[in-house]
Parts: sequence; structure tokens; C-alpha cells
Amino acid sequence: AYAPNHTGMSIRTELEAIEKRVKDAGYPVAELLRRAEINASMWQRWKTERHEPMLTSWRKVEAALQQILS
Repeated sequence: AYAPNHTGMSIRTELEAIEKRVKDAGYPVAELLRRAEINASMWQRWKTERHEPMLTSWRKVEAALQQILS
């Protein structure tokens, strides 16, 4: 199953918004990816919209984001 897009934004736009939130919290995007166990090359493939994130991967990103923001 692929990650649902509830916001209506493109995956690229959503990833860029996540990156901004991470950076605004004072962390590099690499820290988000480390916590989510997502390879940087996969993140880039998602951003170019060549691949869509699987639901399990997307949930890892969401959990890592919440860790960083809390």
C-alpha cells in the first residue's frame, strides 16, 4: 500500500514542507532520514516523484518528524 495523500499536495511539495519543518526545528534532513531509517537516495526518488513512498515508510517518516518536533 502506498502512502495516502490527504493534503492534496504533491509528494514533492509535502516532502519539501517536511524538510522545512525539520530545518526550522534546528535539525538537518539527514537526522530525519536516520531516525526514519530511510536512505537519502530513496528520499530523492520520492522528491522527483519517480517513486511513491510505501505506507510503512511514510509512517516511519511521520514518527521521526514527531520525535524531532517534540
